[in-house]
Amino acid sequence: MWYDLENNKNEVCLFMIKKNRVFTILIVLLLVLSSCSTSIKLSYMKPSKVNMGSYKNIAIASTVPYSGKMYSPIFIRSLTPLASSLNVFSTYDSNLNKNVANYATNKLYSTISKTNFFENILEPKKTDTILGMDSLGYDASEVFIEQGYDAVMIPKIESMTYDEYVWSEEKNVKVFDKKLNQDVIVKEITFRVKMIAHITYSITVVDCRANKVVARETFEDSYTWTTKLDPKYPTFTEKGEDLFRSMISDFQSDILSRFVPAKASYTINLMKNKPKLEVVEPAYKMAKENNMAGATALFKEGWEDYDHIPSGYNYALLLAGYGEYDEALAVLEELRMISSDYDISRFYGDLLNMKKKNEEALSQIEGPAPTPGGSSSSVYDFILNSEELMAKIHIYQGELDKEVFSAIRAELSFCSESSDFGAANVKLFSPDEARKGLEQLKRWVSTGAFKTIAITGLADALEKGDKAHLIEWLQDHSTEPDFPQLILLGEKSGKIDGLFTDVIDASGVKKLLNT
Repeated sequence: MWYDLENNKNEVCLFMIKKNRVFTILIVLLLVLSSCSTSIKLSYMKPSKVNMGSYKNIAIASTVPYSGKMYSPIFIRSLTPLASSLNVFSTYDSNLNKNVANYATNKLYSTISKTNFFENILEPKKTDTILGMDSLGYDASEVFIEQGYDAVMIPKIESMTYDEYVWSEEKNVKVFDKKLNQDVIVKEITFRVKMIAHITYSITVVDCRANKVVARETFEDSYTWTTKLDPKYPTFTEKGEDLFRSMISDFQSDILSRFVPAKASYTINLMKNKPKLEVVEPAYKMAKENNMAGATALFKEGWEDYDHIPSGYNYALLLAGYGEYDEALAVLEELRMISSDYDISRFYGDLLNMKKKNEEALSQIEGPAPTPGGSSSSVYDFILNSEELMAKIHIYQGELDKEVFSAIRAELSFCSESSDFGAANVKLFSPDEARKGLEQLKRWVSTGAFKTIAITGLADALEKGDKAHLIEWLQDHSTEPDFPQLILLGEKSGKIDGLFTDVIDASGVKKLLNT
């Protein structure tokens, strides 16, 4: 059996009240009893990936449909000659792109509305009206701010692929022939249909005051569905749209984790009474009987009066359960000085991490001051209507071989380490020259002379250069329509925190050059 102390009078919780909203931050103790030990579940807050603390009042736009076209045959294509005789009608709908976008809009609005994190949420239809004003020459950001909204969420279907086909399978099976009165081998034919869908979906957050993109999260998935067909009635109920709907639905939990702080839990066992100390033996029974105050007092006595290590561990555990993180960590620090027990060190590290996450989540819930006003140039039209890749900064992690240099040397302005790759003229871009190199990069971008710029050694430059300044500058400018494509070559990491990037291979480099 287990005990939920959330509604128990012995529970100790910390609440934060903000504009008539109550957030339960800490702490719920759950006792899970087994034959050998008592487990305690500590509940804490986990921060979201994107800090939306400044954006408690948001507007959600309708999902921008995928702008590409997909092949729409009358009949599903056949992989085998025999299957072609079935003439199975395709499930492709000419309104597929629009229908999927509408479904994504409704799901996102419903998901965000069900959270208690945001104070005010503007529905998609009204948000779309204001965004439409932006294309007519009005400043959409000013309208949003006047109506009390801090940021705009713009969902978009970046890509969709869909394929369906039917095929036949033949195998020899043994059956009994009554006329011949013996087993015979016959061919058994089975018909199957398969549908394969893939979708890439993004959510971009625009700060209305700064008028710039502050976050862009991408969600990607594939779905395959197969069923057996009756050759006499080769029909089925599943549709291609159903596959896309399923993936959009599956995205919702991930969307919440990226934009909204959430409760998390940590389960840990009480340390057994070894070496045995009689005075604390009743504490274990008290814990099982849900008398947490009594158990805490006894474990405290066992630790402070007898230096009993299991008592100290259990005392720290219960302190953490009541939200007394600093006190619990102080006890564990003392325990680590006198004991090399692995459980103590592990719990100490886990509790430090738990405290850090909880504090970060609290700061997101409280929310910092709104961002001051920034550039007056609008980013909405670019996000809504651009058919280019949203990411303007691309990372190539492959080897810098001759093929790569050959593909880019004629069309790129190049800053990198010296290298002997035929006619490629490669200049030094070292950490010591980071400031000069980055300023040169900013001049190239600002003049608009180049559509694509490739750089090596940027990660090293960021380590010693003005990383915060560069990231802030790239964030401010990378969403502008005339911002060039940046290719970061030879990076060890596929992500640089603070920058909206994607990872490409050698073919991706060539594709960008041909765009």
